[in-house]
Amino acid sequence: MKKYFLLIIFISCVSCTIPYDAETRLVFETKLVDSNDNSLEGIDVEITVSNGSGFGSSSEILSFGKTNSNGELRLIFPSPEFDRGYDLSVNSPYSDNENYVPFEINNIGIENFNGYKLTIPKIYRLTYDESVQVYLEFNSINNSNKITNVFIDGINSPYSSSFLDEEETFYIYNFFAKKNQTIQINYTVKNISGQLQNISQELVINEENISQIINY
Repeated sequence: MKKYFLLIIFISCVSCTIPYDAETRLVFETKLVDSNDNSLEGIDVEITVSNGSGFGSSSEILSFGKTNSNGELRLIFPSPEFDRGYDLSVNSPYSDNENYVPFEINNIGIENFNGYKLTIPKIYRLTYDESVQVYLEFNSINNSNKITNVFIDGINSPYSSSFLDEEETFYIYNFFAKKNQTIQINYTVKNISGQLQNISQELVINEENISQIINY
């Protein structure tokens, strides 16, 4: 009986409520459109807070809502205690992805909010039939160079994509892109002297999935 009692206490501690900063509110804003830039109404979006996915980690839905008739969404929610290892992700619930590729943006920290607000001007929702998966692997051939920012210019939907929260020598960006277009891959490299170099290159999207290593 004592063993069962201790087990219950342990499970309760593992699932304790995630700590929040009661005085700080964060705002997330975006707009969801289809591949033709038509507004998508009534799309569910969730914001999840977690501190990893391993044993003893915590995760819960922090906020959720639906896009309005203009495809717009605005969520206001309490700030988790980021300094204790928590970060946010924005995603569409699994039940909402019957016709669309699931989208998910991970690793969102307080540094991604400007004045406590994070605005992603537009998120595309693409179907599997009209898109291909693109897997980009950014690899530093000089360990003194680090990547600090990645932006894809073109019709694409984030798929388990992560915000860069710090300078990285190795980074993976995973997304779906509309078929038969040319997208622009923009990224910033910082060298050992702190100098920044903005780099842009084209990538032709055809009918097949793409996996590409970008050495910088």
